Amino acid sequence: MQLPVVGRSNIIDAANMLSQHNRAVKVDPNYMVIRITGEHASFSVPGTRAESVTYDIPTFAALKGAIDNAYWHPGIETIPAVLYVHNKIIKRRVTVNGSNDMVSRNQRSIECLEDVNYSVVVYLVEMTSIQESMSLAKYRQMLIRNISNGVGYEPSFLGKRMCMANLQVIDEKDVGCTQPITEDLGNMRFASDYTDKYNPIPICRHMKIKNGVVNLLEGEWYRCYANV
Repeated sequence: MQLPVVGRSNIIDAANMLSQHNRAVKVDPNYMVIRITGEHASFSVPGTRAESVTYDIPTFAALKGAIDNAYWHPGIETIPAVLYVHNKIIKRRVTVNGSNDMVSRNQRSIECLEDVNYSVVVYLVEMTSIQESMSLAKYRQMLIRNISNGVGYEPSFLGKRMCMANLQVIDEKDVGCTQPITEDLGNMRFASDYTDKYNPIPICRHMKIKNGVVNLLEGEWYRCYANV
């Protein structure tokens, strides 16, 4: 596996952007590789709630959420940096009950990706925290333990709670082949700025996939004041 160049400054910038109160102290140079698979996934494009449309690939926030559900600590930020897409991008529409995938009289149609298989390069960043600190080594140990045992704070999912995710920590030599996909994916939702917690502002990045590999931290991020 040839890892795209991921600048330390990009990792720190992402960690600081995600935390409103804590600042990055140290980046663990020993990145992790996590395999994430699922029968279905849906990463909704903003502004398509009525007839939900999915991005072709997972968003940064969706990948981070799936990992953080396995284990989270306020003194550590997990930063998904590189995404490897192993399976073909196949979409289909499904009908679900209710606005939150709960049983109700209302039904809606959402677009899903089928049979997804990703590998994600993840960096761990130690943050300043007024709460009890945790070493990067201890956090890594706890995260690996929970993923290996299939436990966590809540089940990991791929965009929507109905799309359950399976996580596995792998060696980088086991990443395997990616899909021969190279295209401009356009602006994608990256995260949210919660400076005003009542009016969060979407943060976007212009994403590209090259031979099935996406550098999630490449390029400038910017605040989007309109749906993207």
